[in-house]
Amino acid sequence: MSIHVKSKLYNIVSSVSMKIILTMLLMILPLNVIVLIYTYNMQEGMIEREELNHQKRAEYFMQSISNTMDNARSMLRHFAMEDQDCFRILDKNSSDYTRESVRLKLHYKIKNMASMADGADGYFFDFRESGAQIIYAARAEKSA
Repeated sequence: MSIHVKSKLYNIVSSVSMKIILTMLLMILPLNVIVLIYTYNMQEGMIEREELNHQKRAEYFMQSISNTMDNARSMLRHFAMEDQDCFRILDKNSSDYTRESVRLKLHYKIKNMASMADGADGYFFDFRESGAQIIYAARAEKSA
């Protein structure tokens, strides 16, 4: 570099306005870097907390589904093993009137128990031997 260019550069750097600008840059630049690092760390922490919240929510819903399935299984097991109306539907010697009245009675019994059960979404019974079907759905009721 020539001496002429060096002297011009020295004059620019030594001017008061340039000193003020350099001083402001030296004061603001470290603060900006600190803010950027802090923001990055906070963002990483928020992402970790969000992932943990999603995991906890998924575990809660899985436990809820498991409880609903256990409730449904228990209720259906009770009907299949202990309810007298289920046994009467399967009796091939009973009349059509008896079978139909038992089917309706069982339908309303299932509906009432399902409405009291936690998370009763819908149930159905299909008695193929006797040709009777009972369907209870929480959103749209059917009985065939």
